[in-house]
Amino acid sequence: MACFAVFVILLLAISGLPVLGHLGVKVVSAASEVSLSRAQSGIVLEDPLNASLSQSQLQSQTGGIWSFGGHYDSYHINYVGQNWQYSANDTNYDAIVAFSESGTGLAITVQAVASGSYTGFYAISSPSDAELFHASITSPYSSIPVGFLQIGLYVRAASGDTNYIACASVSSSTGTNWEIIHGTGNSVEATNFDYLWIDNATSQSSTGDCTIVTNGNNYLAVYLGGALVYQNSGLSLGIQEPVEAYLGVESSYPGQPFSGSWRDFYATQTDSVEAINLPAESANVSIVSQSGTVLGSAAVVNGSALIKIAQYDFPLSAYIKDYDSNGSVIASTPRPVELMGGDIYSGKGTIQQQVGSVVNVVSDPSFLYLLIPVVVVALALSLVLSYSKNRRRSTPRSSY
Repeated sequence: MACFAVFVILLLAISGLPVLGHLGVKVVSAASEVSLSRAQSGIVLEDPLNASLSQSQLQSQTGGIWSFGGHYDSYHINYVGQNWQYSANDTNYDAIVAFSESGTGLAITVQAVASGSYTGFYAISSPSDAELFHASITSPYSSIPVGFLQIGLYVRAASGDTNYIACASVSSSTGTNWEIIHGTGNSVEATNFDYLWIDNATSQSSTGDCTIVTNGNNYLAVYLGGALVYQNSGLSLGIQEPVEAYLGVESSYPGQPFSGSWRDFYATQTDSVEAINLPAESANVSIVSQSGTVLGSAAVVNGSALIKIAQYDFPLSAYIKDYDSNGSVIASTPRPVELMGGDIYSGKGTIQQQVGSVVNVVSDPSFLYLLIPVVVVALALSLVLSYSKNRRRSTPRSSY
């Protein structure tokens, strides 16, 4: 009998019936216990670029995300024998290049072969289907004597025509500007250049955090220092997947070598975090910092929400919180999580979460206050019934 009483109370607790609430028991249902957990990671490539690696170590690495190479005009610069060389008219010529990695970043140096034609050298990422690329770029030059110098992050098709997007520090004899460039060309080199955005501010920073978001077809957004500086969804970019990221220096002035450096490189699936399988009463999802600042929000549509986070440096440490129309939190990550673009978090309750709901009810002190007297009463009734049965058995039957 006592076991039956306990079983009934447990069923009431699990079902979340109002009876327990009226009796002062704190009822925690499976729905209110929904915890948002990561269902898919959005990270594609990541390298902080702060290791201690020499040029020979970098160029001999296998299994990493980087390879190295370059060009002079339309000639490719490759590692031949013990030197980086380009081949023209069946003759190999040495190119002046150098690169290494340290705590301050990946450094690349190149000197132009001849005036008027670009010589470039790059770290080239492995091909991927990523749509967001980020790197912190440093160019120490405020101007150069003649020609042009570009130090930047490039996103281009891994094969086919030389079509790309660049976020770069561009220097000339008149000064240095941060620019967004769309280059197009043939399978050998880029031949056309569209300058989509130029920072004409008088004072230019030597370091820029560049984030490029593109589908390679029609959409492009570029963030510089966390600010959206360019966005267009009506372009003809011609950058087919898979794509590669280039970290590189390009110079058309042969009078001296030029160096750039890069840190904090990553590539992610998209520019947004998605929350799916949300409770029916969900109205809005926000990304909230540990101090309580709302970093991004989106309305819930058909049980999901998509929040853009490209303006922040990844990983972004924050909570994901799901609110109903009254502004109450009905689901969230239990602690701050490290967010990357393309991450998917699900609100679908797991078996562990549902069991946790029952455990929370059973471990609540008010539930025990209710359970103990019920068990005592049930035991008393059990004793009374048992005594009554035994008494009937011991009474002799009358005989007539």
